[in-house]
Amino acid sequence: MYLRNSWQVAAFSEELDKPTLARRIMDDAVLLFRTNDGISALEDLCPHRLAPLSAGRRAGDEIVCGYHGMTFGPDGVCTRMPGRSSIPATARVRRFPAVEQWGIVWIWMGNAELADPALLPDLHWLGQDEWRSVHGLLHVDADYRLINDNLLDLSHETYVHPTSVGNGQDGEEIAAFPVTIHDDGRVLCAERLMPDVAAQPGLSAAMGLGDRVDREQRAIYMAPSVNLTEGIMRSRKPGSNQAASHRILHLLTPEGPHSTHYFFIASRDYKLDDAAMDQVSLKIADVAFGEDKAMIECQQQSLNQHPGMTVPRIAWAIDKAPVRGRRMLEALVAAEQADSALVVRPGCLLGRNAARENAVVA
Repeated sequence: MYLRNSWQVAAFSEELDKPTLARRIMDDAVLLFRTNDGISALEDLCPHRLAPLSAGRRAGDEIVCGYHGMTFGPDGVCTRMPGRSSIPATARVRRFPAVEQWGIVWIWMGNAELADPALLPDLHWLGQDEWRSVHGLLHVDADYRLINDNLLDLSHETYVHPTSVGNGQDGEEIAAFPVTIHDDGRVLCAERLMPDVAAQPGLSAAMGLGDRVDREQRAIYMAPSVNLTEGIMRSRKPGSNQAASHRILHLLTPEGPHSTHYFFIASRDYKLDDAAMDQVSLKIADVAFGEDKAMIECQQQSLNQHPGMTVPRIAWAIDKAPVRGRRMLEALVAAEQADSALVVRPGCLLGRNAARENAVVA
């Protein structure tokens, strides 16, 4: 269920302002800390008696086990064993490749020799002056693939998010608008064009576009767990050329089979110098993603109670993108398991350039 030869989000950069950060990623306990030379990500497990290194202390750029004092450098190699003058070569812990870019700490959980920063997804707008971003982190007690499903089928907005980011239910359900799917084997894009619809209630006042808008919506997925919700709204007010765009990144890092670290970054291209708008954006994100979290955790509980059951049990057009996303992920995981040296180069995430080959209409 995991694609290991790929970059995963381990933390936001500011989380490493404290001495160490312990986090479980893909069933592995990891200890993260910033050093004079960059980021160190070590297996959070002393090789002596399996005490978590996070239960010890930091001494400069080294970690001292809290049980018997074994000390490890940022490369994972033991530098001191109290009571011994020589240190065996086996006295070391695994080090995971880690890099920092766009205010994000990324970790490579697969074959370390294949880790290449050039394989990071391109999130360049996070560093552009034309966009302003806020971010946050949720812990979701559910399989990350359920969250991928949720983000690839945005028709749920009408029902799960009626007062935050969804459209109303009076004849303007999102599901009523046809979805076009683009898939190039690396990136999948589910796109809807919704002319002359009610503005999203949680955003219309803040954006100042009026009550009716022309809306573009794209759910873009890059395996294993990078999702981008791209939205553009254009005012329907007579004579107005106002428009506003959002790019919401959902970066899903599996903690284990039934739990996920959900990192989000919400970017906008309006009110760029408005700190109050930052708080509005965060509040909307907290409400909307909290609504998703509650629903998805209920799904996971149902799956736990019915072993062997899969979703969807009944499928129709709105399920086409989530199903294709699952198949794409499954194919990549199977290929990696067959060839441990396989890496998947990231595709293009943005809008009309995202996976436009092999388009189909659902």
